[in-house]
Amino acid sequence: MNPIHIPQSKMKTHSTHPAAAGVSSRRARRAGLTLIELLVVLVILTGIGGLLIPTINNALSRTHVATCAANFPEVHQMFQRVQLEFGQFGSGFDSGIETGSPTASVNGYEIQPLTAGEATALANVGILGVVDHDPAAPEYNVTFNIGATPRTLEEGGQLITLTPAQAEDIFLPIANGEKYVWLGIGRNWSHLGNLAPEPPVHFGDTVGQLPNDVHSRFGGVFLVSTQNGAAPLARARFARVTLGLDGERFETADEHLEVYWEELNQN
Repeated sequence: MNPIHIPQSKMKTHSTHPAAAGVSSRRARRAGLTLIELLVVLVILTGIGGLLIPTINNALSRTHVATCAANFPEVHQMFQRVQLEFGQFGSGFDSGIETGSPTASVNGYEIQPLTAGEATALANVGILGVVDHDPAAPEYNVTFNIGATPRTLEEGGQLITLTPAQAEDIFLPIANGEKYVWLGIGRNWSHLGNLAPEPPVHFGDTVGQLPNDVHSRFGGVFLVSTQNGAAPLARARFARVTLGLDGERFETADEHLEVYWEELNQN
């Protein structure tokens, strides 16, 4: 059998020209970024981040303030609802006071003893007892796990009490020596199960103002007497919702809304 002859002109060959090899090598080297190009990209990204971070922080701050302001009417509705549906406010409020022989609240607010008439005024609207904080409790947390030591309210029982200046600051009348006490909505409030799975909590936007750092429960202010305690009410009267964080003043929804609009106008 004669061998098949293939003409040389029809045979395919692969070029190994040095110039072609050089082009391929340069393309391989260009597949990644050089150090200078990488530095340029990092500088650009850093500049973009510098522009975006203040905007993001401002947006987060406005969201925080708006959320807190929205919690005030929510808590106010809780108090109104239990008053309308049950005719009383229930027990198990968070006192914001440590067990033992306290001289101040966990956040530094003034506390005063109740007179017999003031304790009766609270009992007549269903507020028979509170829960105190027990710092010795396992995994104690000033907001979420307070130890929940029950205490019956009676003559001599201590409660957070607003000073005249604090009451006036949140637009409560003080001309007749009104006395106001503060009671926080925590997990042990007897009416909580009828209203919400969890009580609202204030989350601060700065270090030292988070719920793990300060007692961050919303609470109700109740009028219990006038004439500096000499004239107790027959029934304690719900006045308004407040938030107490710094031991000096109580915050309200009006204040948070004002801050929100100020920050919004500045941006």
